[in-house]
Amino acid sequence: MNLCVLLPLIFMLALMLNHDELGDKIQRQLDHDSIVTLPDHYLFIRKPLRVGSNTILRGQRHTVICVEPESNCPAVIVKGTNSFIENLVVDGGANSQSQQFSSEGLSNTGILVMDSTDIQIKNVRCTKCRSGGLVLTGVTNSEVRDYIGEHNTWDGLACYETKGCYFYNLILCDNTAAGLSVDNDFANNVLYGGAIYGNTAWGIFIRKSANNVFYYFSIKQPATRIIFSENCDHNEFNGLTIDDTK
Repeated sequence: MNLCVLLPLIFMLALMLNHDELGDKIQRQLDHDSIVTLPDHYLFIRKPLRVGSNTILRGQRHTVICVEPESNCPAVIVKGTNSFIENLVVDGGANSQSQQFSSEGLSNTGILVMDSTDIQIKNVRCTKCRSGGLVLTGVTNSEVRDYIGEHNTWDGLACYETKGCYFYNLILCDNTAAGLSVDNDFANNVLYGGAIYGNTAWGIFIRKSANNVFYYFSIKQPATRIIFSENCDHNEFNGLTIDDTK
């Protein structure tokens, strides 16, 4: 093989190995340390970082987790109790992922929180993820604060079977499905403040949900795609600002 062709291939292989080594190193820290601070630069991964109980995963000013092409996986999976995720940007590289689901059958989201309680997520942005940005399923007594979900395939923020949680200051924009999607026993949650705009399907999609309160959201969507509601009881929408101009 021509040396001019071989050298770039060697460089790419070495880079991938370095990325795997760094991801494995971070995972070992997550498995053994209660506080893990990520490097202050772009971090390329080929498999999800897994956060268990009693763990803090913290980024720095310029920390960006990037999912490598054809990795087809979530960037971060949280499963446990009393864990904290903060100061992260997740770039899912949607255009370079060929599948919506991983080999485990999980949606290829930015951050997937599942079967967890007492989780805090603060100052996080998920963008260009192959599935949703931030997805909660089977989550209770948790908090999401200062979250941005933008330019994701499907939803900016999606919650299923989520109860007793608090969501503050959400920016959910330019996603190809809903800005906010809640479904299947989303109950007794409070969502307070933020902006929802430019999403292809709906601003808010809410179904099979009860006893939730939505306060002070600015929603800019076409009139036919502001809020979809089905099979819901006793949800309150207070102080919404609606702009349905094109």
